[in-house]
Amino acid sequence: MINQKQKKELPSLPPAMIAGAGGFVGSSVLSSIKEKFQQLFTPSRNELDITKPENLLKFLGKYSPKVIVNFAAFTDINEAEKQRGERKGSVWLINVGGVKNLVRICEDDKIFLIHVSTDAVFPGTNNFPGPYSETQVPPNNPGPLSWYGYTKLQGELMLTNSKARYALVRISYPFGHKNCPKDFVNKVNEYVKKGLPLFSDQKFTPTYLPDLADTIFSVAFEQIEGTFHVTTHPLTSPYEFGAYLAKNLAPNADIKKSQVKEYLKTPHYVPRPIHGGLLTKKTEKKLSIRFHSWKDAIEEFTH
Repeated sequence: MINQKQKKELPSLPPAMIAGAGGFVGSSVLSSIKEKFQQLFTPSRNELDITKPENLLKFLGKYSPKVIVNFAAFTDINEAEKQRGERKGSVWLINVGGVKNLVRICEDDKIFLIHVSTDAVFPGTNNFPGPYSETQVPPNNPGPLSWYGYTKLQGELMLTNSKARYALVRISYPFGHKNCPKDFVNKVNEYVKKGLPLFSDQKFTPTYLPDLADTIFSVAFEQIEGTFHVTTHPLTSPYEFGAYLAKNLAPNADIKKSQVKEYLKTPHYVPRPIHGGLLTKKTEKKLSIRFHSWKDAIEEFTH
């Protein structure tokens, strides 16, 4: 991770804007990096709607940021699936149309764009298993993906096929925000308390939010272009993660197992990767950052 002495020696960052600063992930990162900017604009959804180009142009014309960090997204996987195939629905308008609008403006005004995406752009199937490196190209096929994952992939393509200067940052199952019910640790803890089963056959690499904050800071400060993955290591499963978490929060809990393979056979299932996970070796080397293991992150977060 970034050395604290190095942080103090770094000058202030250029004027920047965070889209989606009021959301779960955006607010978590904002709380960690806001003191490092002389000018940091964090408009609410009412002040800035990235799906409306005229609104976006007016706001950026007024404040002229040099860096934009985009956390704005429709992230409810189950609700997103209800709009599957709808290109006029809110999921598509935010996850694809909103990115398209940001990209066009960043191209024209030479603004550096940091776009936060997800591991859900990868299928995690037997035919295309993870963990995936930063250079791995997701297959552009909606079949094995959730609608959320597919729209996030189309948003990525808006970015990578553009002439904008950008950084693409992928995350997965974020945790590190103690007061937010959307936090993955809080979700798993609720499952444990209620005696609900956790998938034991699904592989993934959750993201620790302090690691993401360090990454966003580094990329924004030096305006480093490329694709970055921010997750803990090594691969784990929701069951293994939950069992370790319970040692800290509920040592007497009976952790129950289930299988995502069986879930995917049920009616109205939402596609989920089985063999997922993101590799971070190239990101850590490029940014001179070392991410937490998921066990160390749990220990730090729960104490």
